[in-house]
Amino acid sequence: MNTNNERYDTERIAAMKAGLQNELNESRQRIAQHWDNLTTEPAQQTRQQMFMNQVSKGLALYDGVMTGYKLYKRLRLMGSLVSWFTGKKKKKKQA
Repeated sequence: MNTNNERYDTERIAAMKAGLQNELNESRQRIAQHWDNLTTEPAQQTRQQMFMNQVSKGLALYDGVMTGYKLYKRLRLMGSLVSWFTGKKKKKKQA
């Protein structure tokens, strides 16, 4: 139950709503600014920094490709083990 004796009229409710809307918009702008700061890369100032950034991206790409390849091999092996246990064999294509 509401124990305070304040009366709420439409003007007061509209003013409260406008204030909350302003706070919400400011909060959205702050969150957007923080997100941009987190996701954008810092500006490289020298050639050496730009080169090291490219090397880092290349290594990350290589690591991702190798991880994917190893997972593919492991899952393909798992598929053949499952088919061996279930007794189902792959059909060979006939030319």
